[in-house]
Amino acid sequence: MKIFYVSRSIKINHLFYFLVVAVPAGWFIFFAFNWFSISEPPFADIFMGGFFLFVGLIFLSMTSWLGLMLYAVQKARLTLDQESMQFMSVSPRLNGILPSWLHSFSIRYGYIKWVERGTLPGSLFITGTNGKTMRFFTSLFGKNYGEEILVELKSHLSAECLDKNIELRFKWTKAEVVHQIVQLSISLVLLITLVFDPTIPYIGGWYLKDWHMENRFSWLENADVYSVPAADEYWVVTETFVPKRILHGNHGKVQEWDVPELSADERISFISGDSNQNPILWLDDRILHFDGQWETIRYQDNAIFELLKYQGRVQGETALFIKDTNRSLVRIDAPTGSWEEIVPPPTAMQQQLLPRRIRLTPQGDFLVLMSSEQASRIFIFSKDGWRPEEYSIDNHQDIFVVDITLDANNAVWVLFQNHINASDYFAMKIALADGSSTTRLPLLVNTQRQMRYEKLYIDVHGRIWGYGSYPEFMAVFSPVWQGDALVMEQYTKGNSNFPHSLSEAPIMSPDGLIWAFDDTIVKMDTSLADLPAPLPFSLTSVEWGVIRLVIIGVQLPYLFYYMNRSKPRKPANRTAG
Repeated sequence: MKIFYVSRSIKINHLFYFLVVAVPAGWFIFFAFNWFSISEPPFADIFMGGFFLFVGLIFLSMTSWLGLMLYAVQKARLTLDQESMQFMSVSPRLNGILPSWLHSFSIRYGYIKWVERGTLPGSLFITGTNGKTMRFFTSLFGKNYGEEILVELKSHLSAECLDKNIELRFKWTKAEVVHQIVQLSISLVLLITLVFDPTIPYIGGWYLKDWHMENRFSWLENADVYSVPAADEYWVVTETFVPKRILHGNHGKVQEWDVPELSADERISFISGDSNQNPILWLDDRILHFDGQWETIRYQDNAIFELLKYQGRVQGETALFIKDTNRSLVRIDAPTGSWEEIVPPPTAMQQQLLPRRIRLTPQGDFLVLMSSEQASRIFIFSKDGWRPEEYSIDNHQDIFVVDITLDANNAVWVLFQNHINASDYFAMKIALADGSSTTRLPLLVNTQRQMRYEKLYIDVHGRIWGYGSYPEFMAVFSPVWQGDALVMEQYTKGNSNFPHSLSEAPIMSPDGLIWAFDDTIVKMDTSLADLPAPLPFSLTSVEWGVIRLVIIGVQLPYLFYYMNRSKPRKPANRTAG
């Protein structure tokens, strides 16, 4: 009696095929449930979540079926004794859902009527005297397409039961040539969709280089918190499945630190550097400062600055924060943890203005928006205290201040959103000598309708750079005063290598470069007169994911058909020996 087991290489191959389907299935289901968790009306979001869930369930069904096939292949064995042959993979009750070549069977040699080569190399058709045909792959069990099994089988059967031309080895027939060409073509098209899809990290988008690549993180690592305090310098805290780390880039040189262990509900609000280029991590209840080793600095009086990330800004060793209790402005010193309330400018005190919003200028000063029901003004706070410039804004009930920034000519720019029409955005330029002017920022036709502008940047040419999300994009406008700004360029997912999974808005450095962080660090020189052109919309509208689904949807049925298309020839009337 001889027992043959599936070879190790075959087991590894089938495991690979299983993972090819299992990984996309898990991704689709994960994406669908995440979509549902953040979806709100309109129902288009829920519809898309349902679509991804439906596709995920299809992949899950395929994965379950392939998983059963994988298990059957792992367990398969062929036994040839003196009286019969038995092929066993899993319980014969599962034969109905497994492909024919994995059906368990047992047959005595005396009941075998005819044996011939199957459609594929290394396969056999065995026809019994009852007319039933069994099929299995000898190539599962050894080298040379299972030639040893055929030799053993011949020793138990008479010559008239065997096709005299039986040959397990591969032969180039017309059908095989067509099959190989079809399979190669399908695989090549699938590979092209992966290589040219700019949304696939590390594989696609290699041809998109309009944003300069400064650094790339390791696999599955993304930027969490970051800052750009000076020209050609950045701080970033990354997150991944391993402990977080800190990277400090300074003129091309990168230093690295491990982040001290934090509890699951703790979040780093800001990262900055001290005067010796050591990292400072700002949390709501304390500061973590590295000076040879990590030390914890508690805020004065054990204060807790809740919502520090949203109501404060940090530059170096100093933070400005708006306290919710009395709407006062607080300055925090990192080395000591001490803090003090800042006396507002005289105009703010006279008009009883309270701080509402803080933003950092590219030069590292703090812009502070203060307002009351009657008036609003923007002040600049630097390391030496309040600067003399003041910028007045007219109050309107129907508009909301989204962002404020300062350009190289000391003009303040304000990004407004209309409360009544949420898709209506406009930018106001406030120059001390020339007064104010406004330009409307139009909607971009090739973004989703949930798009919104979140931040403004102004370059030396007076162009407006507007960052927005859903999906993330960076649009460049030429302002038209009292009219709609002209769209010059738009960088977004699919048409450029602009990141599309940012945890925070990009940052403009003092030298006019805009830095963006996700699994890479990229930057754009806004001083260029001629900006790099992204791919045209006609090319970026290609739905690579849908194309891949269609290819897989065609390939799997084709393979199933090919492997089951041929039936054994009907032998002449023969009796078993």
